[in-house]
Amino acid sequence: MNGPIFDSTSTSGEGKLMDLKENIDVGGEDASDNEPLSNAGQFSQMDRVQLALRNQLQKTHDRVSRELHEQQEIRREVKNEREDFGVQLYGTQQQLSHLQTNLESVNEQYMKLHDEIKKEEIKVCQKKKENEKRKKKVDDIKENVSRRKVELDAVLETFRQAKKIQSRSQNREGSDSESCI
Repeated sequence: MNGPIFDSTSTSGEGKLMDLKENIDVGGEDASDNEPLSNAGQFSQMDRVQLALRNQLQKTHDRVSRELHEQQEIRREVKNEREDFGVQLYGTQQQLSHLQTNLESVNEQYMKLHDEIKKEEIKVCQKKKENEKRKKKVDDIKENVSRRKVELDAVLETFRQAKKIQSRSQNREGSDSESCI
């Protein structure tokens, strides 16, 4: 058999391995291959060591396989989460796009209303000026009417007085003429 040979009697911390230089010849072949089997107990110990190593290797293999499976599961979960986040991101981007479109629409409506308000404010200002001019005209007309009324009242008073005087004078003339008859 090729490979390390364990010494069952060695208790040193070197791992119970026999010196390989003693067991391997210059050609790289194990020395026991050229000699007849002299120590059969050594092979049963080697079987036990190989069995222990095989068990240890199997446990390591199982542990590494389990860790690999766990890592693959974590990778799958991360991939699924990333895909879910991608879907959420896409949905959020779509929602943001709609909100931006709505914002632009509202902004356009606001600007239109703002322009209309400005136009209406200008119209209101113009109407106020027109109304002030008309009020001034109405006030001027009222003042003119008031002045003319005063003049008319004065003329009317003069006319009444003249009529009274005329009526008295006619009464005198009629009484003078009656006395003459």
